[in-house]
Amino acid sequence: MAIPFFSIDMSAGEWPAYLSGLLTHGGTLGKPSSTLEDGLKGRFSRHEVILLPSARLGFYLLLKKSFKAGDEIVFSAMSFPLYVKIAAQLGLVPVLVDVESEHLTIDVELLRRSVTKKTKAIVVTHLFGHPARVREVSQIADEWNIPVIEDCAQSFDSFVDGQETGTFGWAGIFSSSLMKVPTTLGGGILITPDIELAEEIRLELEDLEHKRRALHSVSYHAKGLISILNSYPTLYTLLSHQLFGLIKKKNPALLRKILYSGMGMEHKEYDPGERPPLAEYQLRVGAVQFERAREMTEARRRNSAILDDVLGQIEGVTILRQAQGAYWNYQYHVIDLGSKMNSVFDSMFSRGIHVMKEDVWDCSAYQFTDIERSDCLIAKSRNIGLLRIQNNSFLSEKETKKIASDLSEILGAG
Repeated sequence: MAIPFFSIDMSAGEWPAYLSGLLTHGGTLGKPSSTLEDGLKGRFSRHEVILLPSARLGFYLLLKKSFKAGDEIVFSAMSFPLYVKIAAQLGLVPVLVDVESEHLTIDVELLRRSVTKKTKAIVVTHLFGHPARVREVSQIADEWNIPVIEDCAQSFDSFVDGQETGTFGWAGIFSSSLMKVPTTLGGGILITPDIELAEEIRLELEDLEHKRRALHSVSYHAKGLISILNSYPTLYTLLSHQLFGLIKKKNPALLRKILYSGMGMEHKEYDPGERPPLAEYQLRVGAVQFERAREMTEARRRNSAILDDVLGQIEGVTILRQAQGAYWNYQYHVIDLGSKMNSVFDSMFSRGIHVMKEDVWDCSAYQFTDIERSDCLIAKSRNIGLLRIQNNSFLSEKETKKIASDLSEILGAG
């Protein structure tokens, strides 16, 4: 039985919510006791909460409303590449700062030397869900009287000294896409204490014309259902693994295009109307997911501990450790294999375990615009070896140990 990479944890609670929202657009079957928005407002009680078709749309609207062409925006040298592309598309100047080696989040000392009077904001990415040194980043921002934007796409339910990521800065943007927690099977969440900013973004959302009409919506939602089904090992084995194997053998570039098609880098420009508004079934699934968020976080942390216990003893494997004072949600479990990464990927795939080459970019990969960048030596050297391993919340202890054992065997043989 193959173990899929897709990690959408749909329990008995989500399926009734999904089906009732999809088929009836109303009624009570599967309807959560409270809405997703209610839950988020209770959790982030000092912030305005905005639900979005995608996190990238929230980032686009935030930059569009708040900055002007020529403004410099600081990013981590390892981050979601589309955000950098969006900034450049809006006429802003991305400034890339290298990462620290331990957690691959922005290097605070380099950041301090990189901020100038031209800098208008700092985007801090909590990479793989691990909190960045956001308190120190905020202190630097305060010294220059500029805002901090937290990229929390992977860090819902991660904390620094008891304070949740997303609440340190001027705005926090979470992803609720297919493989995130909580998922709305595509979507995003923006929080901000700035009431005026929130109202401006809400007005932009109301005015935004979604260019993709009915056909696009059907296609988009169908892809979501296919991804859900591929999260189940039996269905993945029957539906996709053999097909992926054939494509990988005949045309590896095509397989990568399929797996990474949601990153948005395949288009010349980001289209803010690329996705339809959130549907009723998405909101209902999100509400159930929100109620289960800590349960799923603890399951991922348990599975990651199993993986680290085994992999941490293997020479040539670098694992990421939780920083002191941090509570890491382990949204993604990533190890650094250096030059062995590609061969390990192939070997695991042949055994029916679908791991993934990590989809962050280092600063050398940005060819679409002139940007300011440091040497980014750590980002460049580490990015080539990163492999994402399943630690999905629905994996059993037995399945997780199987993944760890196979990795150990492959690496030992290498």
